[in-house]
Amino acid sequence: MNICIIGLGYVGLTLALSMADSGIRVYGVDSKKETVDSLKKGNSTISEKDSEKILIKTLNQEFFVSEKIPNEEIDAFIISVGTPLNENKSPIMDHIINSSTDVGRKLKKGQMVILRSTIPVGTTREIVIPILEKESNLQSGNDFDVVFAPERTAEGVALLELKTNPQIIGGLTEIGMDRASQLFSKMTSTIVPVSSIESAEMVKLIDNTYRDVHFAYANEIAIICEMLNINARECIEKANFNYSRNKIISLFKIKKCHVK
Repeated sequence: MNICIIGLGYVGLTLALSMADSGIRVYGVDSKKETVDSLKKGNSTISEKDSEKILIKTLNQEFFVSEKIPNEEIDAFIISVGTPLNENKSPIMDHIINSSTDVGRKLKKGQMVILRSTIPVGTTREIVIPILEKESNLQSGNDFDVVFAPERTAEGVALLELKTNPQIIGGLTEIGMDRASQLFSKMTSTIVPVSSIESAEMVKLIDNTYRDVHFAYANEIAIICEMLNINARECIEKANFNYSRNKIISLFKIKKCHVK
C-alpha cells in the first residue's frame, strides 16, 4: 500500500516511521521546510528512541519526505496535523481545514482518508467530509472512504506502543472500516472497531482527559507533599503497593507535570 501522511509532528512522524518499518511505502508531507530538510538529511525531529535509526534505514526506500502531496498513486491519506488551543481554550482548526483542502484536491475514486488528529466530536463529519467532497467533486462513502483512527501513544514509547496498543477504527462504511483495519493490522494485532466516526473521536478525547485527570491528581499530591515536607515518592509507592484499588501515577510523571 502507498500511504500519504499529512503532518510530520510527533504523531505523524512516529506513525510514518512505524509504517515504513513495517514495509508500507509512506510519503510524508509537512509544510515546514526546516522539518522536511532535517528529515531528508536523516535527522529525526523528535526525541523518540530508535526514531533516527528507523529514519536512516527507511529513508528513500519506504519513507519519502516532501513539502507537498506527491503525484503518486496513493491508497490512503492520513491527516495527523496539530490542533493547538487559542487563548480562549478552543481548538484552532486551520491546519485541519487546510490539510483537508489539499487532500480533497488530490482525492480520487477508491482512495481512503483517515483522520488521526485530536479534534472535537463531529469534526470529521461536519467539517472535513464537506471539504473533501467539495474539492474533489466526489461523494464520501461511495467514491471514497473516510475513517477516524485516533493516536493513542505516549511520548518516548510511541514506536513501541504503535505495535502493541489496540487501534480504534470508526468509519462511514463497513468497507472503509475493513480497509483501515487491514492497514493498521500491519503494525498491531489488535483492532477495535466502533459503531461510528463520532464514537472513535470520543474515544480519543476519553483517552486524553483520563490521563489529564490522573496527571492533575498526581500533581496535587506532589504539591501537598512538598508543602508538608513529605516524601511524595514514598507516599505514592506505599499507597499503591499490593492495593489493587490504587493506581496512582508514578513519580517520574509527577515531576514532569509538577507546577507550583
